[in-house]
This record gives sequence, C-alpha cells and structure tokens, in this order.
Amino acid sequence: MNNAKKISRSRLLYLGLILASCFQNIKAQKSNMSIDARADIVSRYIWRGMNLSTSPAIQPNIEFNIGNFCLGSWGSYTFSSEPYQEVDLYLSYSFNSITLTINNYFVPVDSISFNNNYFNWNKNTTPHALEAMVSIDNIFNSSLSFSSATILYGNDLDGDGNKYFSTYFELNHALNIGDNEVSSFLGLTPFESLYAEGFSVTNIGLSVSRKVQLSDHVSLPFYGSFIINPNSENAYLVFGLSF
Repeated sequence: MNNAKKISRSRLLYLGLILASCFQNIKAQKSNMSIDARADIVSRYIWRGMNLSTSPAIQPNIEFNIGNFCLGSWGSYTFSSEPYQEVDLYLSYSFNSITLTINNYFVPVDSISFNNNYFNWNKNTTPHALEAMVSIDNIFNSSLSFSSATILYGNDLDGDGNKYFSTYFELNHALNIGDNEVSSFLGLTPFESLYAEGFSVTNIGLSVSRKVQLSDHVSLPFYGSFIINPNSENAYLVFGLSF
C-alpha cells in the first residue's frame, strides 16, 4: 500500500511538472503574439510594374503574428467600379534575415450577385493563384534585399491552358536621407509569364516614405513612388497614405 501511495504521489508530481511547463510555454507564446489591422489609400494600384487599377484604391490588411510566423489577409478595392479587385491570404515564416511566404491571390469579379467560386480549387478553373516566395534582407550586412516569387498552382495559364509558372525577381536598396526613407528597386521576369512575353525588366523605380507629425502622439505615414515598366513602356507616379 505504501509503495502504491509513493507511485501515485510521483505520478502526481510528474503531472504537475508537465502542466507547469505547458502553462509556462503558453505564457511565453502569448508574449510573442500580436495582431494588427491597417489600411493604405493609394492613387493607383501598381504591382510589380503592372497597372492593376485606373482609379484610387483602399488596401486593407490584417495580420496575426506568433513567434516567427505571420498569417494575414490583404485586399485592394478601387473607389470606382472596375473588374479587378483583390483579396489575398498569406502565411510566412521568418528566421535570421530570410522570410519564406506562401501567397494565395484571389481576384473576384466586382459584382454583388456574382458567384466568384472561392472554394473552387480545380487546377484548370480555380480563381486562386498560389505563389511561393523567398525574401532575403541585409545582404552582405547592407540595406540590400532580394526576393524571388513563383506561382506554382492555379490561375496562371497561357492561352492554351498551359502553366506559366510566372516568376519574378526583385532587388531593393534602402537608405535614409534626413527624415525620409528612400528605396530603389529593379524587378524582372526571366521568361514568358503573366508579366511579359519573355525575359523582361518590368519594374524599375524609386520610393520615398516619411511620417508627418500631426501632434505629439499622432503621425501619418505617407509615401510616393516613381515607377517605370520598360517592357510595357509605361511610367507611373503613385502616392499613398497609411493609417
């Protein structure tokens, strides 16, 4: 009987240690958790050198972060009635200076009554496009960064129904000049894709961002970008506000 009591007490002590460890882990995880909601208003939606709107747009974003993981949703809705609107989901994992991301692009038809088949995942008819992306910051301990993105599944087909595997590379260099953060960028596609009919530089530009202090406790971030797409021979000047 005494031995049984000793075993029972040992088990209770062991269980107590496990529960204490679990509660400690949960507490530590909660300290690394955050959620954020914000939005941008842009004069034009330009993505990787492509013009995706002909009017200003509001671009809301919600993010949930826990540790090195980030789960979020991002959208773009124009102020005027246009066929192109966007609702995305993304999941990323960051370690050191590397970020791995899966993007789920969804482009619904802008109509109240239209069924956009959000749950259709047929490889030939799905409105979704799944993209794998790798970003590397602080290359050579500098402000140089590089990103590579490839669409692996879904709405990325040529006129014959074949997969493009649309791929995009971008180099970005950032520096501070006074109160301004200035970044220059160059983006290209290595072969035929949704971006161009073959190897092309599609995105060259300069962005300037700063915060305007409205009061002692309130500031308003804003930015401007000058963008050239050599492939389509177009240029854009874009202005944006964040809040």
